[in-house]
Amino acid sequence: MKLNISDLLDGLEENVIPIRSKPVASAKRIKELTMKKIETQAPRRKTGAPGGWKRMLTLAAVAVMILALGVTAYALISHQEFFRNAYGTGIEGQEARSEDVLTPDGDVLKTEHFPAEERVENDPEKTEELIGSYVSPVGFRLTLADYTITVEDVVLDANGIGAVSVLVENPKGHSFRGDDQLHYPYLGCCVRGSGETLISFRDFPVEGSDTGTSIRQVYYLCPAGALGAEEDVLLNFSVIGEAGELASGCVMIPAAERVPLTALRSEGAEAELSPVGLHLRYTFDPGFSGEVWYQEYVESEITVCFRDGSSYTVKGADVINSPVSTQHDGQLWLAFNRVVDPAEVTEIRITGSLMLETSESNGTQEKSYSITLTKG
Repeated sequence: MKLNISDLLDGLEENVIPIRSKPVASAKRIKELTMKKIETQAPRRKTGAPGGWKRMLTLAAVAVMILALGVTAYALISHQEFFRNAYGTGIEGQEARSEDVLTPDGDVLKTEHFPAEERVENDPEKTEELIGSYVSPVGFRLTLADYTITVEDVVLDANGIGAVSVLVENPKGHSFRGDDQLHYPYLGCCVRGSGETLISFRDFPVEGSDTGTSIRQVYYLCPAGALGAEEDVLLNFSVIGEAGELASGCVMIPAAERVPLTALRSEGAEAELSPVGLHLRYTFDPGFSGEVWYQEYVESEITVCFRDGSSYTVKGADVINSPVSTQHDGQLWLAFNRVVDPAEVTEIRITGSLMLETSESNGTQEKSYSITLTKG
């Protein structure tokens, strides 16, 4: 049974440590800083100092060169690796399987079934075109006890759905050993927005990155509510020993430009699609009377259909290709494990059942639904 370490951190006191960023900047940011330097130097050049304008033109040329070189170099060195890990085959897929949960005496308590997760090769050029300009090289580093955590790249859409690359290092050995057991001292994390928006996450190890003392992981993020455009994302880390917490700290991912959304609608639902995730709102009337005491939408199939006739099964019979999702108040947020081109999407098909209990119902009632969302 997979155990999320974050589930064990409820109630832990947060101790926020201010972090300084490493000197990592995007090409766009370098150009902004260089052009600002040109602007501040311009008034002092009015007297025609020898070589003044030549120097400014040289700076401008450098800015253009950095922009051209920076985008290319960063895309080749960092973006492709990030895209492969988060939205390609850098994370291992899995086949459907069943596992027995045993009692301390070794008896079978129950059997849990785990659906398959399919991973496909990433097209780096297409991915760069769709989301490359929205990838932020965070470069924040935090040291807690023997752990050093480096938050590397992040991409989020306008709903706050996305992925973060995190490098974990510990010279004495990290706690992520792939055996579903707790190893002390272990590193836990919980995620939230700076405006208190709750954010669910799941972390996956990058295949081949585990050296015993370091491991690279991808955190997939999914908010349980609207993440404000100016809302930062906080990664709260804690190192837990056998006797309790050893250290804790916070890395802030500053609010940045986010991947835009494409609207889809149908009778009974509306959605916002990005290359990295989907936000769905149910709007249909289930037709039951009385005050609603409990309701839950259970999707059995979510399929994204493309212009060329292909499709991406986000959720289906015995397969889940969404690393993490959240549901709240008739809404669904889910992250993708591959990049989708919204321009090529023709429709999104969703089938499921609404489980509902009202003040006038005798127990829980169930209503099946089938929805096809299209653009426009």
